[in-house]
This record gives sequence, C-alpha cells and structure tokens, in this order.
Amino acid sequence: ARVSACTKSVPEDESSWTVHHRRGAPVAGERYNMRRTHLVALLVASISAQNATWQKLSDGPWSAREGLMAVETPAGIVMTGGRDLFGAAATRDVWVTKDGSKWEKQAQAPFKARAYHAMFYAQGCVFVAGGQTISLIGAPYYNDVWKSCDGLQTWHPLGHAPWRPRAGIAFTSFGSDQMIIAGGCYGEGQGPGRKFLNDVWSSTDGT
Repeated sequence: ARVSACTKSVPEDESSWTVHHRRGAPVAGERYNMRRTHLVALLVASISAQNATWQKLSDGPWSAREGLMAVETPAGIVMTGGRDLFGAAATRDVWVTKDGSKWEKQAQAPFKARAYHAMFYAQGCVFVAGGQTISLIGAPYYNDVWKSCDGLQTWHPLGHAPWRPRAGIAFTSFGSDQMIIAGGCYGEGQGPGRKFLNDVWSSTDGT
C-alpha cells in the first residue's frame, strides 16, 4: 500500500483514514497524501468513502509535528519520526494504533531522529529509510536503512543504500516484497540551495 503521511486505500463501500498535518479542512470527495505542509495541530481523522464526511478520532498523544511517516501493518498503523518543537528538532519515537483513537508508544528506535523519511511494510518487517534531521552543522540528510521484524521491539541496521542521502521521498511497496523510492531533495535552505531528485530505486531486502 502506498503511504505518505498515512493513507489507506479501500473499496468504495469501506472507510479509509489518514494521519495528516495540513492547514485547513479536506475537500469533500477527495483523498490526500499529505506531507510537507505547515503544521497547526496534528489531526487524526476518518473519511467515509461512501459519503465523504470526516470524523475526528483523536489528538495524537505524541508532540505536534510535521514530516512524520506511517505504514500499515497487520498489527495496525505504525508511525515514527517527524519534526516538532516548532520545527527545531526531529524525533524518533514509535507509535502504533489499530483504530486511530488509541495509540500505544513502542520502544524508542535506535536510529537517528528524522523527518520526511520513507517507511515500508514488506516480508513481515517494518523498514525505515532516509530522511533528514534538523541541524545547523553536519550532514542533515540520511540514506541509512533499518528494519524491525519482531513487533517493533528491536531494530537492525542494514547499512547505507546506494542512493544519495535525501528527504521528502516518495515511497511505496509493490507486491509482497518490493520496495520503491523516488525523488526527494537535499541541500541547504530554500531556492537554489535546495536540490531536487528524480531517480527511482527498488529493493527486495532494503540493502
């Protein structure tokens, strides 16, 4: 399933739900993959594919943030990372929900705090790749890959991917085992300092 901030595609007679951070309300009848927008407050909402109405499910128990990512697994929706403290810091906490209302905090992830990363569920494991930290010095972009195959209790590093470190990655899983990333950005600040990418990569094991 393709996941950006957190979206689930379902048949027209079922419900889908989205974790997002968008200023303003959604437009009736449309679905959203919402990512790099200014955060006012994190909203967890539900949309009925039948009548396009929204129902607020909760205010997440984590700090308000943007750039958080999530993925659907058999255990529920897994969310990690993001940029909080008014954009001044990245995070690496991990949360799980089955219904969007009740969230359970998991063991702290060992990878570096990050936002705008990629997340996959494939081969019974959750994968986290790339993204960026918020730093005035050093290299803020990542291309490391991590996976957890034991219900998020432990995470194992898979090394660095061959693609350039980046954030703002488009990502999806295809079939039962193929993970695909595309595009993203790197560089400093806005305008000419920010470089955008259009390459596409795939992996069946994250290495």
